Amino acid sequence: MTEIADTIFETDRVELMSIAVEKRRMHWRLCQICCAFAEGRYEVTYSFATGFRIENYRLIVRSDEEAPSISSIYDSAVFYENEMHELFGLKIEAMQTDLKDRLYRIEETTPFLNHLPPTPPKPKAPAPAASASEIKETKEGK
Repeated sequence: MTEIADTIFETDRVELMSIAVEKRRMHWRLCQICCAFAEGRYEVTYSFATGFRIENYRLIVRSDEEAPSISSIYDSAVFYENEMHELFGLKIEAMQTDLKDRLYRIEETTPFLNHLPPTPPKPKAPAPAASASEIKETKEGK
């Protein structure tokens, strides 16, 4: 495990499951699971708390991988996991309850995935100036 900040630790799939089991055993609560997609990968942050102490564990998931479900350990994770799947397209392995993209009533598929500001269109090159003979032909109706 690599410490990123005071309370953010980078973890892997196997270690995340062990952490979730241990936090549950010690009566920590699951506060939230947050997902972001950048540079072709997902950053999924799991936050656990006891009293006023919060610890965050970040799992990096490539776009061709699945994140493990912790819904068998924390029932409330079902909503976070369905949200990450529906809004970002993150694949979740062994999710307890798959809502089949019906958590939100939205028409767009994975609306938060790669939403970058649109690139403004390139300005058109100015048309070349007409020659004197072309202007004369236009006036004469040729």
